[in-house]
Order: sequence, then C-alpha cells, then structure tokens
Amino acid sequence: MDPSRDVLAPNMKVHQTDMGGWLRVFADPEAREAVELPIYLSYGVTQWFRARPQFRLRCVVPVTKRGDTIELHAWYDQHLFPELSGLRSDLVRREQT
Repeated sequence: MDPSRDVLAPNMKVHQTDMGGWLRVFADPEAREAVELPIYLSYGVTQWFRARPQFRLRCVVPVTKRGDTIELHAWYDQHLFPELSGLRSDLVRREQT
C-alpha cells in the first residue's frame, strides 16, 4: 500500500489513503462543513488515479453524514503489474523473434 498523500485546497487538507484494493479520500474534520468539499474530494480521487495509470477505477461511493458528503471511497482493479522476475526485457524480446 502507498502511504497517504494530501491534496491542498483552500483552507482544507484532503487526504488520500490506499487501502489495498480501494482508496479512501477524506478531509480533516474541521473541513467537513465546507460547501465545496465534494469537489475537492473528487479532485483528490482524480489526481490519485492520474498518478497511477496501472489502476482502473471500478466505482466510487460517497460517504455521507447528515446528507453531506464527507468522504469518497473508490474501488479499483490493477491491470498492469511491475516486472519482478528479474529477467531483462531485451532477452525476452530476442527469444520471441
């Protein structure tokens, strides 16, 4: 799992935490009353996935309190995996030809 990352917004901090298969995007408790909070939460989801093209967004669910969105949870699939075999890619290409 990646460590938490933050998105700076005017007068609030939006946190992004990879939970291993899903992403939690939330703000500090004092920012929950901000009218524009859902916009910044959405931006936090967008920026996180933009920085990780190996993940494919499956769905996003809002978490609400008293009718206001206070968090977003986003589930994802991983469709590209890092090379961990130790084989050099030029050797694999030569064998395929």
